[in-house]
Amino acid sequence: MMSNLLKSLSFIRLFRIGHRSRKSHRETALFHELHIQSKPSGFSLLEIIIAVSIVGIVSALSVPLLHRYIGDAKVSRAQSDIATFAQALEQFYEHTRTYPGKNNSRDVLNSSGTPPQYADDSGNVIWGVADADVIRLGDILINNTDAYTAWDNDLGLGWRGPYIEQDSSDPWGYQYWVGVQGFANKSSVWVISAGKDGIVSTAINATELHGNDIGRRLR
Repeated sequence: MMSNLLKSLSFIRLFRIGHRSRKSHRETALFHELHIQSKPSGFSLLEIIIAVSIVGIVSALSVPLLHRYIGDAKVSRAQSDIATFAQALEQFYEHTRTYPGKNNSRDVLNSSGTPPQYADDSGNVIWGVADADVIRLGDILINNTDAYTAWDNDLGLGWRGPYIEQDSSDPWGYQYWVGVQGFANKSSVWVISAGKDGIVSTAINATELHGNDIGRRLR
C-alpha cells in the first residue's frame, strides 16, 4: 500500500512538471530554476489526497476481481474432483460388474465433509443420505469395506482398487454425493457437489443440473 502511494505521488509530481513544460524553453528553464530553489521537500497535501484516492480506487476494483478468481478456482477444483470420482466409479463398475454400495443396498454414497442441504426443486429430490451408517466413497473405492471379491486374473473380475488416493470434501467443505441407485435401475447416476450455497437442487434421477450444483452425469 505505501509503495503504491509513493508511486502515485511521484507520478502526480511528474505530471504537474510536464504540464508546465508547454511553456517556452526559456520560461521552462527559469521555472525549474525557481522551482528547485523555492520548492520545499516532501509532497503537498493535494498530492497526498489525490494519491490516496487513486490507491483507494485501484483497491476497490481489485477486491471483487480477487473474490471472483478465488470462486472460479474453487469451481475448477470441484470439477476436477468430480471427474476423478467419476472415472474411479466407472473403473469400479467395469472391474466388479456391479455398482458401489450394492452389498449394503445403498442408494447414495458420499464423501467426507459436512452434509449439504437439499431443496425440493422439482418435487423429486430424494437422496436418502440421512442414515447414520451411510457408506463413504473412501470405504468403497479405497478400503473395500464392503468386501467385494478381490481381483481374479483368470476371470478378469473383482475389486482392483484403490481407485482414488483420498476421500475429500468439496472446496466449500461439503460432501460430494453419488446417486448409485441409478446403476441398478438404469437411471441417472450423478456425482455432485452442492456448490457454494451448500444446497443440492438437482434430483437424484434428474437429467440435468439445477441451481448452483456442480456435477457430472455418468449414465
